[in-house]
Amino acid sequence: MKENKIGNPTEGRRIHGLAETAREEGRFLDALHYTDEALLAYQLAGDRLGQSEVLSSRSITFRRLHRETNDRSFLLLAKHTSMAAVDIARESDERSALAVPLFQLENVQEGRW
Repeated sequence: MKENKIGNPTEGRRIHGLAETAREEGRFLDALHYTDEALLAYQLAGDRLGQSEVLSSRSITFRRLHRETNDRSFLLLAKHTSMAAVDIARESDERSALAVPLFQLENVQEGRW
């Protein structure tokens, strides 16, 4: 794993973008790797909103894996990852931070995958 500059919020966004691209291309293992890397970059930058959003992205990847494999364990991972994203967003001072994580949690709970 590459070292990230401490406090560099754009590094988290850059890596997060790589995760989104990998997921949409069906490269799920790469997408999960990038979401982990972005999560750490956001943490180093003190970006709670970014952490919450990248966990929501990770939840989408787990839902896509469920759709590909029909393995229910991926739905459980999606649900609990979304719940963590909501909890982190709630700790942020930005009320708008809850929008994406709550939407993704609702998608999992309503069975929209």
